[in-house]
Amino acid sequence: MNLLSNDINIQLSIIIPTFNTEKYIYETLESLSNINKINTEIIIIDDCSHDKTLEIAKSWLEKNKIISQVLVNDINRGPSHSRNKGLDYANGKYITFFDSDDICISSCYDKVIQAMEINNIDLCILGAKSFNDRTQTVYEFPDHAIWQAILNESDYKITTLSREPRISGLAPNMMNKIFKNEFIKHNEIMFPEGLIFEDLYFYASSMMSANKILLVNEDILLYRVNREGQLTSLADGKYNDIIEISAKVLELNKSAALCDKAWSNLIGTVIKLNVWCSENCHFDYKKSFLEKSIKLFENLPDKIFDTYKKSNPLSQWEENIITSYQEKNTQVLEVVAEGGYPDLPIKDDVKPERGTTTLYELREMLDSLISQQRDGWANDRFNVLNGKIDTINDALTHYEQLFKNNISTNHFTLEKIEEILLILHHEVEEKGTEGHSIIYDKIAKSINDIKNKLK
Repeated sequence: MNLLSNDINIQLSIIIPTFNTEKYIYETLESLSNINKINTEIIIIDDCSHDKTLEIAKSWLEKNKIISQVLVNDINRGPSHSRNKGLDYANGKYITFFDSDDICISSCYDKVIQAMEINNIDLCILGAKSFNDRTQTVYEFPDHAIWQAILNESDYKITTLSREPRISGLAPNMMNKIFKNEFIKHNEIMFPEGLIFEDLYFYASSMMSANKILLVNEDILLYRVNREGQLTSLADGKYNDIIEISAKVLELNKSAALCDKAWSNLIGTVIKLNVWCSENCHFDYKKSFLEKSIKLFENLPDKIFDTYKKSNPLSQWEENIITSYQEKNTQVLEVVAEGGYPDLPIKDDVKPERGTTTLYELREMLDSLISQQRDGWANDRFNVLNGKIDTINDALTHYEQLFKNNISTNHFTLEKIEEILLILHHEVEEKGTEGHSIIYDKIAKSINDIKNKLK
């Protein structure tokens, strides 16, 4: 149903590509019920779904009498083409994108659009959370720590990339961002077609070009994870798309000339996606993928890697990965791609304190298990661990301090770690997460080894 008129002043166009999401499209559209129906249009671009997605979407739009356009691609062309098509047809002064399986907190739109209008904002970024489709449990978004550091509990912030370079380290997802239509068209920003991970390029292009960026400390997105058909079930060849997208992003800086901090944070984001793809592609393709991935960054100056490490509070896990890319350490990155810990060679002048070797091994295995979710390297893995990480790390820190001060220790901390690990082990089994029992067994053995040494 098209309720379009040149007399209607459309403030916001919501562009929604759809493809075979009949299980989710109604819930997604229903979450948009709180939008201003007079000043908003919804543009559905269906990419040749062969289920009831299009039928359900049309029915919902008709029932809710929302200004809308429904477009259907002639052949399946991918989300980039659908989004670009939506941009061509968008009538709104402002534009946002939404996926057809996520949940929108649409009551945010009106006041955000008003703030963008008053302050002449090119790009607005809002908060987001993810939720597990199987358990319906809600978790912080991968960029939560960066988001908190930027806003520092403020309700909003108006800034630029040069004044706040950490913006380039935020998750590049489209659904929690609003763009001025004129700004997008003037800068000729489009999604690269035929490729996935297209959000990264569009976000990088837009934030580099924006004169004013508004950050609003309010969640607008619930990002659905752990469902069939998402990136983790892609054909292996598609993971190579991140190589091409990454190359396009690296080219952008030649014209944008970002400051070192902004550029290094963007490089960090690109590396995170490369690591995620190396982990998820088929074993037979890992080596060739890593060769191409490492080659991408081989000409970057050391100061970009060093700036990233100095400007961000990194876990040892993440710092080692950045160092491995900096030093082109294929061997370590191959271990990471297979789910292992990036254990760098110990330099001759660095020797562990006496009696702490096994403790280091314990922390490394724990980091391997938990750091990807905590540090934002993948928001759809290890979600069951989220609530226990602080407790585990506090216990380990306490235990390390006892070693450092040579204080006679008891087994309370170790027993607490054992208790938490046992809970995690059972939760992982109950939630159907595979492959972690071996890691659990190794950690349990390491704890017992420490106990025996203390006797």
